[in-house]
Amino acid sequence: MSATEYAKLARWYTPVNGVTGVKTTMTIPTEASIKGRNGNGFINFYLSADGSGHHVECGISTSFKHQGDKWHWFYTWARTGSGGDDTWSFRPGQVVPIELSINAYKTALDYIVNGAIVKSFPGIYSTLTSVRLVVGACDQNFPAGRVPDPLPNWATTHSPVICSEFQYRDSSNNWITCTTNNSTPPTSHGSGKPSAEVHWPTPASKYPHKGTPFEYTLEISPGTLVASLPK
Repeated sequence: MSATEYAKLARWYTPVNGVTGVKTTMTIPTEASIKGRNGNGFINFYLSADGSGHHVECGISTSFKHQGDKWHWFYTWARTGSGGDDTWSFRPGQVVPIELSINAYKTALDYIVNGAIVKSFPGIYSTLTSVRLVVGACDQNFPAGRVPDPLPNWATTHSPVICSEFQYRDSSNNWITCTTNNSTPPTSHGSGKPSAEVHWPTPASKYPHKGTPFEYTLEISPGTLVASLPK
């Protein structure tokens, strides 16, 4: 049986049509703490897209075990599950460019880290849908059917992650900076907008998040998202 995440996610969506790639340069937080009592939380920053019948999420992550001292690149693919860099080679404050793009032959969606392809998702691609940049944290997982009510106080924090040079590639292979005019940046939880911060478990009205921080602190400017869960 699947677990239920106690999690927060902020999402910045690219335009709906004609997107063939997305990229950003991430500066890893200098501090992070994952203290959920079940000891199975994590922090993920990633790019996500749908195409050729697939849903993929590709980015960088730290875990309860590593507590923000070590990070790695990871992917989640609906077809085969998840994977990543077993060396956990990234460190706090490191700058890591990532990209998710349809290749020149339209036969794969490539996940590119530091300029190198680390994973390809084969298929027949034209354009991508539901393309977005996501910053997220899972305080802990609960066994299915055993979500506490009320939820415990939130215990996961991190200093700012800087997602700069956030761009999408159009069908003419032009890279375009995401702004509030051509894309949909994240909004606060409860804003009522499709871009509102997501809180799990759902429904949020039944399982409101407890403690602080209640939601992400966000700074949005052209091509840049700065996000933190301050102590």
